[in-house]
Amino acid sequence: MFSIRALIVLATTATLLSCGSQKSSNRNLTNSIESTLGAEYSTEKNSSGNLLLAWKLENNNETPVLKYAIWDLESDEKIYSGSAIRGKVTWIDEINIEVYDYPGIIDEASPLYKYKINIRTKVKTAIHENEKF
Repeated sequence: MFSIRALIVLATTATLLSCGSQKSSNRNLTNSIESTLGAEYSTEKNSSGNLLLAWKLENNNETPVLKYAIWDLESDEKIYSGSAIRGKVTWIDEINIEVYDYPGIIDEASPLYKYKINIRTKVKTAIHENEKF
């Protein structure tokens, strides 16, 4: 028979081990995001909290480029990545993101392309073409 003291020690040990593994998982995810996007980035989880969208707008030249990627938080794996010229990205629902993108040369007459991407199937579907910000 276990004594109450032994059960408390066992429960405390299990809790500490669980916390240590969670910290390691968070550190691995952070390292993966930083290796993809760099140190400064923004994130947003989908509504169920199992997918993480991370993005960064880079202004290394005259044309800002949005880089984005999605991680499955259950497996800590990157499952999708992309980029958009002067773009924006956000969740539409559980598995679809909405991306705004300017193709080619940017000026006042440039069209805005807005499309959704199903993260699981990788299918890109136009929402509206030639729409302005």
